Amino acid sequence: MEKENVLEIEFLPVWDKWAWKISKNKIKNNHLKDLDINTEIWVDPMLKATVDLFKDDSFLIDTDSLINDEIKKRLENIVEKINEKYGTPKRWRAEKGGQYFYIDTFGEISSDTEYDLSEDSESYEFGNYFRTIAEAEKYRDRIKEILLNRETEEECNSEK
Repeated sequence: MEKENVLEIEFLPVWDKWAWKISKNKIKNNHLKDLDINTEIWVDPMLKATVDLFKDDSFLIDTDSLINDEIKKRLENIVEKINEKYGTPKRWRAEKGGQYFYIDTFGEISSDTEYDLSEDSESYEFGNYFRTIAEAEKYRDRIKEILLNRETEEECNSEK
């Protein structure tokens, strides 16, 4: 199964060095220490990062510093290993122009066309985005059961 990256880095050449920045961070708690990968990384909310490369010449690099070709290669290798180890299973998403299904406010299964609009992304990010009617029906039934049980729990709590 294809995995979604938890960390992505972009590089920009600056003379004979490289500027770099975090373009995607889904690392839990914005901190990762992995002795198998020989690195420790901290990412702040503004996507600024500090990375400890360990190795024999252990030193810290951060997104405010320029790096040489050797460090760039090491950083790319570390990011690749992090994504291999910590990447999350990628959920299906329709191609642009493709069809997907969702549960509407009345509990009915509806379909829509993926145009990469904010509405499509919001449905996808919330998890209300399905490949088939059968899949949408399965989750609708589970959601309905949860909501109906919630009503019963409230009634039980109010009787005490």
